[in-house]
Amino acid sequence: MHLYVTPIVLLVVSNVFMTMAWYGHLKFKDASIRNFHSIPRPLK
Repeated sequence: MHLYVTPIVLLVVSNVFMTMAWYGHLKFKDASIRNFHSIPRPLK
């Protein structure tokens, strides 16, 4: 049973993540990686 459930769960999780990423990129069109320079980074 476990052999059949794992791939299905992984596909569902992947689908949810990709859907959120797709609609997120539509909602936040003006956001780019350059806008995230204000996020605090840990010191090296």
